[in-house]
Amino acid sequence: MNQKEQAFVSLLTDLAYFRKDRFRFLSIPDKDGQRRLFLAVWKPGDRCARAAVSFAPYLARLDAGEDDFILARAALDAAENLTGEEKTRPCPPPEDPPDFENIRPLLRVLAMPVKGHEDFLSQNIHLRELNLALVPYIRRTETEVAFFKNRARLEWGLSRDAFMLAAFGAMQTAAPVSAAPLGKAEETWDILDSGAEWDPGMPYWVKAGKPDDPYGAVGVFYPGVLETMAENLGGSLFVVPATVHRMLVLRAPDADDDRMADQKQDLTRFLKNANGNIPEQAVLSDRVYLYQPGYGIRPA
Repeated sequence: MNQKEQAFVSLLTDLAYFRKDRFRFLSIPDKDGQRRLFLAVWKPGDRCARAAVSFAPYLARLDAGEDDFILARAALDAAENLTGEEKTRPCPPPEDPPDFENIRPLLRVLAMPVKGHEDFLSQNIHLRELNLALVPYIRRTETEVAFFKNRARLEWGLSRDAFMLAAFGAMQTAAPVSAAPLGKAEETWDILDSGAEWDPGMPYWVKAGKPDDPYGAVGVFYPGVLETMAENLGGSLFVVPATVHRMLVLRAPDADDDRMADQKQDLTRFLKNANGNIPEQAVLSDRVYLYQPGYGIRPA
């Protein structure tokens, strides 16, 4: 499939999440040996699709300029309304998905910018925080990584929130988040440790995992991390996405403090300069964020 068709399949997958039936995309050889794509529907407990509708007419209409959202809904309706006797052709039974409880401890999450990665992110489960995104993946070995698609999550019957919560749960065990005062890396501690000594006037590097582990910036999104830092530093926080590997977090002035605007400008200037001196793939965001207890994180 080309990029346009892949985007259409991704839209179909997202819309299928809200349907009571489970959908899969099947590549089935026809009598001439050519493989054709079908949209198939499974009922709970089925070993094979009860219905499969050819994808080709919808792709042709897509190429002709018809609205992709309307076409996606029409394709799902067509598959749901077919009965077992009306299948366009027999379909093979689906492969059994891996048991989620066995996968759960291997789940990881990485943080990356949406900007410049829209095509990649649209085909993976992710939560967008303005121009940031969280993407779950599985690390089988030190070098082998596989990203999770929406389809795998749907096969397990998991909501996005439940899937991300499981990923964070595994991360907190395998790659705990830590903080280090700027310029004092030797003083690194567990960020959720109640015995840590915090200095409200000090910026802190925050990351998940070991010092050399990639994608450590995701540690800021661990449940309870920003809440704990805000409590220990005494108020709102500036969150600076320095790289995909770590974040810089520091106490922000109060909203009515005259220093708020000046400090935001200084941090934004720092971030832009930093982004210009690191590899493009290491850039996490071009924005400085503000975390306010009770309100969450947003652009500063």
